[in-house]
Amino acid sequence: MRLAAIPLACALAACTTTASDLREREPVATFRTAKPVPDVAQCFAESVSRIGAPSIFQGSKETTVTFVQQDAATLFISISPAGEGRVWRVNGLIPYKEAIARCA
Repeated sequence: MRLAAIPLACALAACTTTASDLREREPVATFRTAKPVPDVAQCFAESVSRIGAPSIFQGSKETTVTFVQQDAATLFISISPAGEGRVWRVNGLIPYKEAIARCA
C-alpha cells in the first residue's frame, strides 16, 4: 500500500508547483532572438497553449510566459529586452523545442 502512495504524493507535489518553484531550478534551455519580445511571447503563448493556460507578463527587466494547468505551473519562459530567453519546465514530458524553433 505504501508503494502506491509514492506516485500519488509525487503527483500532488507537482500540482503545487509555482513559477517561482520552477525558477529555482536550472533552465532546461536557453535561446536568443532578434524578433520583438512581445511577438515572441505571444507566439509561445499560442504555440504551447495545449499544456496549460498561458499568462504573459511584460516587465521592465523581462517578459515572462507562464503556463498553468490544474493550478500548477507547467512551463515558464523568460525573455530579456535584449532577446535572451530561458525555459523551465515541470518535467521532461513538457514540449518546448518546436516552439523555440518556431517563435525565436
